[in-house]
Amino acid sequence: MPALPQPLYDDLLELCVPLFRLSDERDGLLLPVLSTWPGLGSVRWDGSAHSFAARLLFQLPGAELKRVLRALGSAVGDTEQIAVLCRRVDDALALKVIAGGPLHRYYRQSVERLSAPEFRLDRRFVKLTLLLDQGPDAQGLRFVTEAQRPKYDSLTTLLADVKERAVVLLGRPGSGKTTLLRRRWLERAWSELEAAAAGEPTTPSGPIPLFAPLGSHRAAAPDAPPPEPAEWLAAEWQRDHPDLPEFQTLFREGRLLLLLDGLNELPHRDPDDYWQRVGQWRDL
Repeated sequence: MPALPQPLYDDLLELCVPLFRLSDERDGLLLPVLSTWPGLGSVRWDGSAHSFAARLLFQLPGAELKRVLRALGSAVGDTEQIAVLCRRVDDALALKVIAGGPLHRYYRQSVERLSAPEFRLDRRFVKLTLLLDQGPDAQGLRFVTEAQRPKYDSLTTLLADVKERAVVLLGRPGSGKTTLLRRRWLERAWSELEAAAAGEPTTPSGPIPLFAPLGSHRAAAPDAPPPEPAEWLAAEWQRDHPDLPEFQTLFREGRLLLLLDGLNELPHRDPDDYWQRVGQWRDL
């Protein structure tokens, strides 16, 4: 199964979804070219065109994916588009096998993990608005829209437009906050692999993503205080990535991109305890 950069994945979905709306269309296009693929029996044929295409893109090995693309090319009548997509698939597969040290291995593992359909983001439904925090003592609304800013369809683009050290991602439960953070992690991983493939410095130089679910920031015992945020992050980092540089070193040098998920899920005893814990993270 190829791990695909999000722009390529989006373009493949755009091609596939209109062709997979009906079950007869899926059968007619795919069965002739996948009949000899050993994994055919694991394909789920149900669901919407979008969910079916997303699962299929994740399941197909590179060679079978290109065979499917060529078959779809006959249906859409654009062989040049298909040839370009096949070359981009080859380029993505090549990025996964480049040599490198522990950081490149970390990025390759990140790409493999985050390319699963449940972590993918549908770009059609991302609308982000940048809000200004006027502070807890503000008269009226604390968070107000910055009128000079557009709506964003990419967290990466939004972050490039702000100079603040920290940004809080607000949204209703289930609105995609966790997915957006994982998407940012995935984009950083692809960026470093692409830089390595282009012959840029052998040691990744950009910020290293550290995704941390804050609901796991718990005390060791019921009556004990939780560890300090930096101490907890260091332990999580060491446990998951013992072959990478120490958390304290990376944090001190400003080389980490902290993606802290679920601020509202911090374990707490009561409201006062919750806000005290939020303050600890704010002071990190």
